[in-house]
Amino acid sequence: MRIAFALAIGLGAFLLFQVQFVLGKQVLPWFGGVPSVWSTCLVFFQTLLLGGYAYAHGLTRLPVRRQVAVHTALLGLAAVALAVRAFGWPSPITPDQAWRPAPEESPVGQILALLTVAVGLPYLLLSTTGPLMQRWWAAVWPDRSPYRLYALSNVGSLAGLLTYPFLVERLLVVRQQGWMWSLLFVTYVAAALVATWTYARHGEADARLRATAVDAPAPPWHEQMLWAWLAAAAAALLQSTTAWLTVDVAAVPLLWMAPLALYLISFIIAFEYPRVYHRLTWTLLLLLAMAGAIAAAQADTDWSPAWHMLAGLSLLLAACMFCHGELGMRAPAPVHLTRFYLIVAAGGAAGSAATALLPPVLSTWVIEYPVSMLAVALGLFAVHAAAFRASEAARLPWWSRLIAVAIVPTVVGLGRFAIVEGRAQQSDVIHASRNFFGWIRVREGESAGGARYRRLLHGNTVHGNQFLEPPRDRQPTSYYTSGSGIGQAMAWLQARKPSTSVHAGVAGLGTGTMAAFARRGDVFRIYEIDPQVVAMARASPPIFSYVANADGEIVIVPGDARLSLEREPDNGFDILVLDAFSSDSVP
Repeated sequence: MRIAFALAIGLGAFLLFQVQFVLGKQVLPWFGGVPSVWSTCLVFFQTLLLGGYAYAHGLTRLPVRRQVAVHTALLGLAAVALAVRAFGWPSPITPDQAWRPAPEESPVGQILALLTVAVGLPYLLLSTTGPLMQRWWAAVWPDRSPYRLYALSNVGSLAGLLTYPFLVERLLVVRQQGWMWSLLFVTYVAAALVATWTYARHGEADARLRATAVDAPAPPWHEQMLWAWLAAAAAALLQSTTAWLTVDVAAVPLLWMAPLALYLISFIIAFEYPRVYHRLTWTLLLLLAMAGAIAAAQADTDWSPAWHMLAGLSLLLAACMFCHGELGMRAPAPVHLTRFYLIVAAGGAAGSAATALLPPVLSTWVIEYPVSMLAVALGLFAVHAAAFRASEAARLPWWSRLIAVAIVPTVVGLGRFAIVEGRAQQSDVIHASRNFFGWIRVREGESAGGARYRRLLHGNTVHGNQFLEPPRDRQPTSYYTSGSGIGQAMAWLQARKPSTSVHAGVAGLGTGTMAAFARRGDVFRIYEIDPQVVAMARASPPIFSYVANADGEIVIVPGDARLSLEREPDNGFDILVLDAFSSDSVP
């Protein structure tokens, strides 16, 4: 029956990652295609993973018969829930159009509610599989290490990750992906039930495993805190690296996968091939990777995107190898296995949530990347400080002590880097704000001819300028000049309708430059998903005055243009201008 355990763990991990991309692909267009959609999904799934680990930890405290009864009932309930939803949705896990967002409600709340209804219980049960099956395995086969099954779990996760963009997404539409996932989930339920009933026949083995707690006491609290910190630091760096890639390159699932793949590979190596991890070697590699990432950040545009990406991913791999390698070295006796996974999951969820959800609420600074680097460096310091206890320090060679001492200025330097980075973002800034849809800043400057202007930046990308002094404050600039593509199109259209109004639809407000083309009698309907961009145009006085100064009628429609256009009747637009961007990427 060992095959049932292996199948449940491998297939369960595969389904855990496949469903993230199936639902991510479903909801991404509904919420503007911004990177925060994936960040919110990742927080949801990591939080539910924590819930699953807590369930496994609590369940194994019960008598064997009760464990089996509870888990069997929940597996059956999850299968029934999928079957019921199959009659109302395109597939058992892909919601119908009624779940598309309302513009006046919180995107985060709507995403979390949608994911909970779509896959909450199945995902919770899938997330219990690793620690629960390993704990049962340790009871039934005490002579075999359960931690190798953790590597199998991560192999399944990596398979789910890599097969999605190169196989599943290319061959199946989202509805078909949902059906495929649901059928595989039924197969998983069957394997999990067989493993559950196998464990039920070995109640006396569970009692023997519990008895080993006398000879293997729980690790001290400071060791458990270090587990949580290492897991949190790696998860925080994963989130901040992924956010940076998707903001400055493109918000597409393929770029979510590269950091996540490195994160999983480090887990596989740490628990299946522990000899690959050598503390001092990976400490040195991590310090070098940090230096490269800081150099890339300070070089800004002097480095190509490929070099920036290489520097960021190299740092992520080195950091995850250090954090997860230490976790693999510190894994406790099997009797404390569920506690270990629960604490690691709690750290991962906390690091992910602190990086994805808190910064837009707490500050307009975007310093998650250097702060997550600092968290890794503090973990590095804690590990080496523990190794410098008197009993171990005498056995450390001089060069290893030198590397360990170098961690202290690294921590100080990263703290300074985060502060300097935050202050640099505020230089010459007259307005800054952050929300779910991104980070915007408005800066003032002076052109070569001495004309003052304001510039809108989303992330690090310029999204329009406006001169401040009349009459040039009504002049279209940057991408929208009279010689630009849209300038020529508007001139041609208005020449064809010299005495009648032009009815234009515009996806994306930005600085509102398109409003400068509106003549008296023209009607421009502008769709904007980001409330902070709308607020700049409606402020008193407005930060950018194109909308306020327009000769024609300007109607701003909050919400995603795609969904708004679907809901509205035919507007009879003479021209539809698509100018929606998320930083430097088209959503």
